[in-house]
Amino acid sequence: MPDNESSTQEYTKAIDYIYELMSNGTLEIGSRLPTERAIAQTLGIGRNSIREALSILHGMGIIERKQGSGNYISGDAGKSISQIILMMLTLRRISDDDICEFRRIMEKTVCSAILKNGISAEHAKKLKDCIDELEAIQGEQADDEEVLGRLAAADDRFHNELINAADNSLMAVIMAAVTQVYSGFIEQAVYSADASVREKLMECHRDICTGIINSDAPMVEAAVDRHYDLVK
Repeated sequence: MPDNESSTQEYTKAIDYIYELMSNGTLEIGSRLPTERAIAQTLGIGRNSIREALSILHGMGIIERKQGSGNYISGDAGKSISQIILMMLTLRRISDDDICEFRRIMEKTVCSAILKNGISAEHAKKLKDCIDELEAIQGEQADDEEVLGRLAAADDRFHNELINAADNSLMAVIMAAVTQVYSGFIEQAVYSADASVREKLMECHRDICTGIINSDAPMVEAAVDRHYDLVK
């Protein structure tokens, strides 16, 4: 038991040390971590404990490993959140409907933040560009997998741009995690829908974009609800 407690204290000490380096600005996103040997020498602990700490941080999405180069700060916490969501979905602790409803609520929150704070000219243009892309693909009126795949990807880009326009880092992390799971629902909706349903989805995207640019909150909320009702 004492040995196990000592080992736990050691890898926790290594994690705390790395967090401290991030807190004081020594390590930033993209920074290369000190080597295992350097950390072990600094802290006076074994390299096995360092490896355990790095493995935990990698699983959390905090660091990424580059073969032959070392460990780097990635800041991809959304990866671990999406993995947790997928695990809960697999274990039936949550349902597809839970994910869809959570995404609906979060997207309304994202849109509310944009409406409250205003949208920059740059983000407004990007949203309009996303609409143009969706309409161009929709106009091809083809049901082959290649076209539908591009339509699903363009749909994903539109919703990602909404998140970017909110300019809120925490929202971005949470929504990115949920999006990795939710994107499968969008693909299914696009592939299984007929042309009339896909046109209704297109109208939802247009209304969300128009409502945000014109600061029309009721229009945006109604369009978001229609969109998620169709996907569901």
